Amino acid sequence: MELVGIKVRNFKVLRDVLVGLSWEDTQGIPLRKTTVLIGKNGTGKSTLIESIKLISDIYKFGITKAIDIHGGSKFLRHIDSPHKEIQITLYFRGGIDEHYSYQVSVGEDTNGKPIISGEILKMHGWFIKDVYIGNSSENLMNGVSDNLTVLLTLKDILSNIKFIDCIDKRFDFEEVSSYKNASLVCIEHPETGIYWGTLLNLISDLNTVDLTATVNTQFVVTTHSPAILSSAEPHDVWMFRSMTDNDYLTGENIKVRNVNVEYVREMFKSGAAEGEQNVLGCLWMEGVFDSVVFDDN
Repeated sequence: MELVGIKVRNFKVLRDVLVGLSWEDTQGIPLRKTTVLIGKNGTGKSTLIESIKLISDIYKFGITKAIDIHGGSKFLRHIDSPHKEIQITLYFRGGIDEHYSYQVSVGEDTNGKPIISGEILKMHGWFIKDVYIGNSSENLMNGVSDNLTVLLTLKDILSNIKFIDCIDKRFDFEEVSSYKNASLVCIEHPETGIYWGTLLNLISDLNTVDLTATVNTQFVVTTHSPAILSSAEPHDVWMFRSMTDNDYLTGENIKVRNVNVEYVREMFKSGAAEGEQNVLGCLWMEGVFDSVVFDDN
């Protein structure tokens, strides 16, 4: 299965954000082999990565330990929605006309203990069918499935997500290669401590990597470096933006958009045809993404 979208609700600064494609809105742009997240500090790039890690940790360790690892439930919910559930939905594409969504909701019991308040795997097609519903408040994947093959694939995906945070260490491509059977590798700020010229082909290099025979290994990269966009294409890049100055505190109006809008596409094609280098990185530095990608706000 291929991950095509992630929706996060009520998690830290992300009140309600979709990155990629959802099966409720099939006109969106799916996540790619390598997806790049850009934007200023505090706009939710790392929070999106953490939402993926939260599901992975709940699967591996159970809800109680996972919530402790992430700092406690009261620090994870959106500041303006302290009593609402955290909800994270992963959207997958399987074979021909096989579309799935896997949603996990995290809440609290009457004693304030974190619990899995909802877990459901749906198949989307001409009709929507529940193929799995969880029945545990502590552990994921304890219910009965109508589609064992899909459930086993999902278990394989969740157990093989890897995370590389380069804030305190240099990015090493060999580390990526060492993650055998990885379904998804999330890499935060690979530009840290590295000469910008070595980053120019990072996205194209990642696009050639496959670490498993069962699923197509995908990558999500967060960055502040325009150099990384050198080998990316517009549909690879998602920009996080605070629409007001204090959003990094409240997440009140954080928006996420794919930069694959008409103006950017035309500039990219024109620049590539003329042999220009790193067109997307230049457009980002010149503030073009801020003006044309979010012009509906």
